[in-house]
Amino acid sequence: SATNIGWGQIIRPPIDFLTYANQGAEATPPRPQIVTLTLAGTPVTGNVYRATLGGVPLDYTATGGDATMTLVAAGLAAVIDADANYIATSSGPVITITHASNNVPFTYSSTVVASTVTLAAATTQEAA
Repeated sequence: SATNIGWGQIIRPPIDFLTYANQGAEATPPRPQIVTLTLAGTPVTGNVYRATLGGVPLDYTATGGDATMTLVAAGLAAVIDADANYIATSSGPVITITHASNNVPFTYSSTVVASTVTLAAATTQEAA
């Protein structure tokens, strides 16, 4: 069965407007880049699910216990979260990835190694 990994919508964290109230209309509050990765399809034991963030591949290999993409997403989110540059959480088959620093843009891509995959990209939140 086909497996799809796609990038999601812009997510904007809350902003403390009081901090920027006296800096004029041109002030842009610092913010991290945030992207979402959505997994769909049926997991295959042994397939490597990869998110490449900032040029660094972060891999999770599906095990026999990964019966749903929710479980694969949790596994991949844990791998991403272990990288000091990112904070990752999963909810169902969706992984939310936040750069650990403000104003640091990063590139991203995703794939499944040893499988046909369809990717759908969406705009990310730009770092200020």
